[in-house]
Amino acid sequence: MTRFSYPRRLVRSLRRVAARHSLSRAIQLALPLARHLRGGQSWVATGCGDHALIVDATDIYIGGSIMTSGSYGRREFDRAIELLRRNDRLHGQLAFLDVGANIGTHTVYALRSGLFTRVIAIEPAPRNVALLRANVALNGMTGRVAVQEAAAGTSGGTARLYLDEINHGGHSLERRDLLHSVDVPVVRLDDVLAHEALGAGDVGLVWIDAEGSEIDCVGGMPRMLDASVPLVLEFNAAKYGQAKTTEFCGQLASHYSSFAVLSDEQLTVRPIVELGGVPLPAHGFFDIVVF
Repeated sequence: MTRFSYPRRLVRSLRRVAARHSLSRAIQLALPLARHLRGGQSWVATGCGDHALIVDATDIYIGGSIMTSGSYGRREFDRAIELLRRNDRLHGQLAFLDVGANIGTHTVYALRSGLFTRVIAIEPAPRNVALLRANVALNGMTGRVAVQEAAAGTSGGTARLYLDEINHGGHSLERRDLLHSVDVPVVRLDDVLAHEALGAGDVGLVWIDAEGSEIDCVGGMPRMLDASVPLVLEFNAAKYGQAKTTEFCGQLASHYSSFAVLSDEQLTVRPIVELGGVPLPAHGFFDIVVF
């Protein structure tokens, strides 16, 4: 079992940098701070237009995308937001719930959009949490983001998180083929809201990327389901299996009327009852917005 801790001194230093300097200057100062206070050499600070991110250069997927293109998932985020606004399902000044927040890309996107007042970011992997906290601080968002270092599930408790050392977005409660692991807390999403003194009506959007555990995440948010809070999630039907996929589609259909596949070029809105019949791509999943 592998255990890590996040560098609190680094987060405090980045908060001061963000408060005292422009974004471009903060980026210049962030990397030396990260390397000095963390003691490692794999972190890279990158300017991304309206924000900055510190990434781990050993992460070939999310980190690699940000280092080469300046973003990860920003187009899909913007498309989901525009679709919900166009259908009058997203109103400003509410909270954004980022489940499987990783290093904070979508947390930053949400606050930069101007549509959300605060973010609750839930991430179980300790190394990702370190970067999540660093990125929140670097972008001057500390007072608007609550970080919960945990996995989301149907019930509270603990679980074994299996760590992907190459793709840091591939950590999973399901993949027992991975060599390293760490025990993490598990929380219900409705309980997280209660802890933050929020009701279901205070949430504008729930974004879930949980590497095959999406069904369990949704199972822990019955109050938000009853309120039909819009969802964006990775629909991993190949991992769920036919029986669980059918049950999950039925659960969603009892609370929502519509969905769209974010990778579709035309972003066509379809009846939610058609979700189970959408052909899977070769990699076995697609991102959907449900409302």
